Amino acid sequence: NASIVKVHESGRYQRSGTLTMIGKGDMEKYTAAGFIAETAFAIPIPLKLLPFFMALWVQKDGVEMVIGMPELLGNDGRLEQFVNKLDTIISGL
Repeated sequence: NASIVKVHESGRYQRSGTLTMIGKGDMEKYTAAGFIAETAFAIPIPLKLLPFFMALWVQKDGVEMVIGMPELLGNDGRLEQFVNKLDTIISGL
């Protein structure tokens, strides 16, 4: 863990992050008798040396998005600030 903290403190990463686009989703594939799928969710990959992760899944009504980063980088409201800024940008489109 000390080596991970050292990487975060230096700000020198092998890559700046990962952005993945899952493609167009079809929620009807996940609907069955007695269950109607309305949304999806993902869990960020737990890479402690990756400073940023975002996955997008296009739905007919919008885009499902999951964003993750190590606690050391996302603490003190930084992750929330990023999400709020992203929301502001997307809302302006």
